[in-house]
Amino acid sequence: MDPTLFAVVFLVLLALYVRRAARRDDVARLRGPKSPSFTFGNLLQLQDADPYGKHEFTWLEEFGSVYKIKACFGKTRLVISDPEAMRFVLNSPDVGWASTQKKVAKILFGLDSAFLARGDRHSYLRRVMNPWFSPRSIREMSPMMKDGAQKARSQTFLVNHWDSNGFVGQMVDVVPTLHSAALDILGEALLETEIGGLEGKGELSKIQNQLIDIFSDAGKVGKLAEAFVPSIPDLLLNLVLMLPLPGLDVLQKYMRLTTEMSESLLARKMLAGEDRDASFVGRLASATDIRNEGIPDHIRTVLMAGDRTTGDTLSWTVYQIAAMPEFQRALRKEVHDAHVSQAAAELNTDIDYDKLPLLNALINEVLRFYPALPLPERITLADCVIPLSAPVLSNMGEMISELRVRAGQEVYLAIGSYHRMKSIWGDDADEFRPERWLREEDDNDEKSRKLKVPGVGGPRGSLLSFLSGPGVCIGYRFALLLLQVLVSTLIRNFTFALPDGGDNVRPRCMITTVPWIEDEDGKGGRQGVEVVVGRVEDGV
Repeated sequence: MDPTLFAVVFLVLLALYVRRAARRDDVARLRGPKSPSFTFGNLLQLQDADPYGKHEFTWLEEFGSVYKIKACFGKTRLVISDPEAMRFVLNSPDVGWASTQKKVAKILFGLDSAFLARGDRHSYLRRVMNPWFSPRSIREMSPMMKDGAQKARSQTFLVNHWDSNGFVGQMVDVVPTLHSAALDILGEALLETEIGGLEGKGELSKIQNQLIDIFSDAGKVGKLAEAFVPSIPDLLLNLVLMLPLPGLDVLQKYMRLTTEMSESLLARKMLAGEDRDASFVGRLASATDIRNEGIPDHIRTVLMAGDRTTGDTLSWTVYQIAAMPEFQRALRKEVHDAHVSQAAAELNTDIDYDKLPLLNALINEVLRFYPALPLPERITLADCVIPLSAPVLSNMGEMISELRVRAGQEVYLAIGSYHRMKSIWGDDADEFRPERWLREEDDNDEKSRKLKVPGVGGPRGSLLSFLSGPGVCIGYRFALLLLQVLVSTLIRNFTFALPDGGDNVRPRCMITTVPWIEDEDGKGGRQGVEVVVGRVEDGV
């Protein structure tokens, strides 16, 4: 090689090395668990543990609130539960959706959805939708939700699954009906359409459940797909999705059904000639910068985001009600007394659910203990420095007070771990205790004081169940009211008890935190919450 050319090549390579070395990365200095597999790394331990958190919560105690794990084929990922670090990740424009999640979300919701849009576009979409999720709009939806919830006592709500099976006095898996209830009320309140899932008529409800199950229970194949999907060009991926392959037919049918439903809703609004801003779909249609052909993407966003997460939270709430007989009686009395007072005052408005301390304490604790999305993923879009609220110990015995991270670093927001941090929630963080949320203070009892959490600062206390920052769940008020209405209606009408033989429900991470019943042989299982249901007679 010519000496001059050799010198140029050497200097270029040296400059690249110096530049890379200057971009210091603290990830290599972090501690973390040993990887049991080159193929899957620690992912099976993190995501498929039975119960969920079996390894993750142990790692939190061993390595602290920031550590590293191995993903497929030796890739390194961060696991973060430190409050300051999570606040940064959730608010920084230098952090975005992880590559695989972004591709999947793009398929389901489109690049212009509120999930994926960024910057000014994201702000615009939220401005368009916000009026329909404002406190006033949510209060006006309360009677509609209550009507839907009241069907829990009638033939139209549980006719196929509860009453036809001798509902009262029997052991019932409440998960299917609670998921259907959440989706039906979502359809009526926001989309002004009848989903029909509770009555077994809703094809959309069935297809959506099938699709969610496919994505959430992908197992080892899903882990491998997650590793390869980011490198597949969008054009090729779109062509593959059109093929008549098992599983893809469910996706294709779901896309067709939701598109047809959206077009029907839009046509109905235009034909009626009503004020478009008077409905959620109408407001989307009247937005100057949203094309009509893009409305199905926003409809799918609402349907997917509001169904599984709310249904799982409802299921866990009923499970905990059944597990706490004394609390159940106190909650029933609280709800009953609120309705009696409302009737005595001859008020036509619904009760103020926010003024029911036991009800809200229960919901808050369920949101904390069983976060809907325990492990959302993000990726750094640029080199950045992630602040920490407390230093972590490096693998060399040094203390790291901030984390320098290069662009392209994938990060898990360990919300489940954050909700179990003793430095935030107290020494009883691993216990399910609704009492921690009650407002009464007792200076002599640390557990009874009002919770004052120095956490991230989500829309519900310091919980991150609805995320935080610019990407906070736009429909969190709707979800909370739906939970309040359904739980209060169920507790007024039914009693719940765990079946004889003990507690066999455990949390599993299947994108959301689902209740899981293991088979007797220990070789399989299914989602479910089995409780013995009784009828509440007059009075409490």
